[in-house]
Amino acid sequence: MAYRWLHRQILMNHFEPGQALVTRALAAELHISTTPVRDALKRLESEGLVWVKPRSGCIVAPITFKLLNDILWVREATSPACARLATIRATDEELEQLGAFAEGRYADASNVELVMSASHRFHSEVARLTQNDYFIRITDQTLEEIDRIFSYCGHDPLSPQPPLDDHLKLVEAMKERDAEKAASIATLHLKHTRSVTLDLVMQSGKL
Repeated sequence: MAYRWLHRQILMNHFEPGQALVTRALAAELHISTTPVRDALKRLESEGLVWVKPRSGCIVAPITFKLLNDILWVREATSPACARLATIRATDEELEQLGAFAEGRYADASNVELVMSASHRFHSEVARLTQNDYFIRITDQTLEEIDRIFSYCGHDPLSPQPPLDDHLKLVEAMKERDAEKAASIATLHLKHTRSVTLDLVMQSGKL
């Protein structure tokens, strides 16, 4: 419970980058002992969301342009590989479910947070279909960081149409069992994502 609560607070920037996290104060707010809070902070440190500094306590990991750029490069490297492997390993039923998700999750999306949350879930599902634990872990971690950066930089309108179209094209290629076509679509999608993401972040003036 402590981990889930802290994780959510950090991703939504209720605890801002660089903010000190005081174990006793957090434990008091949650009405629990300090031990589960310390355990939660250690787990969050392993995920890169907090920094623990010797003799100076714990802070929320800063958000920098380098962090964003590093994450986008990782996404560009892993997303096509996930699409390729998921195309090979997913069952027909799983691909039907993925297609239904892609068709139905954007109807009410009107801002960055909603669109990115739906996109996050779609790409997490593609990673899950790879049946590769490392792809699943890397995908979830990088997407969570991107969600945190978007939340930090504001909620400018982001049209849901481009990611929706790309996701539908990707699902169709996967249903055709064309792994290379799926990887190519994922590559183009990530290039578009990089452009949109960097534009929104630069417009915010936060980084």
